[in-house]
Amino acid sequence: MSGTFSGIGSLQFTPDNKHAYAYSGSKDTSTEKTLLDFTTNSEYLKGRFEFNADFSTGGGAGMRVQIFLDDIMIVEERDTSNNWLTGDNEFHVIVPPFTNVKVKVLGGSQDANINFIAKVGMAQRVGNLDE
Repeated sequence: MSGTFSGIGSLQFTPDNKHAYAYSGSKDTSTEKTLLDFTTNSEYLKGRFEFNADFSTGGGAGMRVQIFLDDIMIVEERDTSNNWLTGDNEFHVIVPPFTNVKVKVLGGSQDANINFIAKVGMAQRVGNLDE
């Protein structure tokens, strides 16, 4: 799991493989953007997405954030009042093994960033029972 840095928006692991993270960096959201895009391997991730936006950088309300697991939208959050992205906003999820994760931001014209922080778990192996 542990590896070299693959760039902004990719899934990274700590050297001990106990935690994973992905950071989008700040992006202009005047057009649809995929801010995070990664696929898990045999691990599962218990984590949270953190959303932030700077409404002082542009055009106002109307921003949407969408989270997809294997092309199935599990979260869509809309802001029509410049309120929800100005503070801490998190969504907690468990990401199964071998799952593609995408986070898209649509509309707005403000700068936004999305962070994903997780604990890494491994599925129990058959025959490894606690006795």
